[in-house]
Amino acid sequence: MSLSSLSVKRPVTFFMVFIGLVGIGVVAFVGLKMDLFPQLELPVVAVITRYEGTSPEDIESLITRPVEETVATVENLDTLTSYSREGLSLVMAQFSWGTNMDVAERHVREKVDLVKSALPDDAEEPLIFKFDPTLMPIMAIGVSGDKSPAELRKIAEDDIEPRLERIEGVAAADTSGGEEREIQIQVDREKLTSRGITLGNLVNVIRRENVVIPSGTIEEGTTEYTIRTLGEYTSIQQIANTVVTYQDGVPIYVKDLADVIDGTKEQRQITRVNGKPAIVITIRRASGANTVEVTDRILSKLKDIERSVKGIKLSVVFQGAKPIKESMANLFSTIILAVVLCGAVLYFFLRNFRSSLVVMVSIPVSIVTTFAVMKLFNVTMNIVSMGGLALGVGLFVDNSIVVLESIFRHREKGEPPDQGAVIGSSEVATA
Repeated sequence: MSLSSLSVKRPVTFFMVFIGLVGIGVVAFVGLKMDLFPQLELPVVAVITRYEGTSPEDIESLITRPVEETVATVENLDTLTSYSREGLSLVMAQFSWGTNMDVAERHVREKVDLVKSALPDDAEEPLIFKFDPTLMPIMAIGVSGDKSPAELRKIAEDDIEPRLERIEGVAAADTSGGEEREIQIQVDREKLTSRGITLGNLVNVIRRENVVIPSGTIEEGTTEYTIRTLGEYTSIQQIANTVVTYQDGVPIYVKDLADVIDGTKEQRQITRVNGKPAIVITIRRASGANTVEVTDRILSKLKDIERSVKGIKLSVVFQGAKPIKESMANLFSTIILAVVLCGAVLYFFLRNFRSSLVVMVSIPVSIVTTFAVMKLFNVTMNIVSMGGLALGVGLFVDNSIVVLESIFRHREKGEPPDQGAVIGSSEVATA
C-alpha cells in the first residue's frame, strides 16, 4: 500500500501526525538560535610575537625565521605564511581541512616553546591561537562625555569594561582610543655619561625595585597566612627617589639622571564617533554564545551603566546582530511572498480555492517541520541554512503544483475524489 492511499484511508491519523509535527516544529523554532554564518572551524593557527621598536628586517631575522623553521615541522601542515612588520611578527600555519585543530594548536605551541630561548629577551611572549569566527567583535560602543580623553579611557577600562564582561555570553571587552597613561623616565645622556652609569644599569635598577616578592608563610593556630613583600611603585616620587648607585658615599637618585613624568603614550591612532574624539569599546562573545541574544542583553544594560557611571554617554557604533536580523527578516518575507504568489497563481489557473489552499497550507507545514530537524542537528538559523530553506520552498512549490495538477486532471475526468487523489499522486511520485 502506497503512502498516498494510506493517507486517504486514514485521514484522521495523518491529520494528527501533521498537527504533532507542526507543534514540535513551533517549539523547536522558539529555541533555534540566529547567527549570520554557520559555525566554522578554520584550519589556521597564528603565532604573533611583538618586539617594540624593531625594524621589519630585524623582526624577520630574530623572530619570524626561527618560528617559521620550527612550525614547519608540524604534521598535516598545508601552507605556512609569515609577515614581518615594525615591532610585530605574524606566522600563520594553514592545515589540511579535517585536521583536529585542538591537537594542531597544541603541536604548534610545543614547537614554539622549543625556540623561546632563542628569541630576544625583550620580545613579548608569543601569542598562539587558532582562528575562530567568535573572535570577531559583535558590537562596538562609543564612550563620550565632558571629560578629558585620559579620564574617559580610565573610566572605560576601570568601570565600564568590567560591567560589560559580567554580562552572560560576553567573553571580553577591549578599549581603544583616547590617551593611555604612561610613566615616562626621560634620561639625560650627559648626566649618565658624567657619572659613568649606563642606560642598562638604570633600567635594571628600576626593574629590580618594582617587584612583588613572595616571602613565605606564617602559621597561627589552624590558620596559615601568605606573606608578600610589596615593592611596586605607587607614585612617580618613589621612582624619582630610587637610588641607582653610590659614588664617594653619596647616593645617586633617578631624579639626578632623568625627569620622571606622569604622561600618556604616543597616540598612533585616533578614534572618533560622529566626528568627535571618543573611546570605543569592542565586545567579543564567548564561544558557543549566540550573537543576537548576547547583543540584546548588552543593549538592555547600557542605560543602567550610563546611570551608574556619571558624566558619560554610551552610543552603539556597530552591532553584528543588526545585519543578522535584517537577513532573517528578508528571508522570511521572501518565503511568505512565495507562499502567497503560489496560491494566487494556482487559483488563477485552476479556479479552485480549496485546491490552492491545500498547497498554501502544505508549504508552511513543511517549513515548520524543518525547524524540528534543524533543532535536532543543532543547526542555527543563518543565511546559509535559511537560503537553503528558501530554495527548498521553490522546489516544494514546483512539486506541489505538479501533484495538484495531476490530481485535478483525474477529478475532471469524473473519477471519485479519493481515487483521483491516489492515482494522480502515484503517477508523478517518481518525477
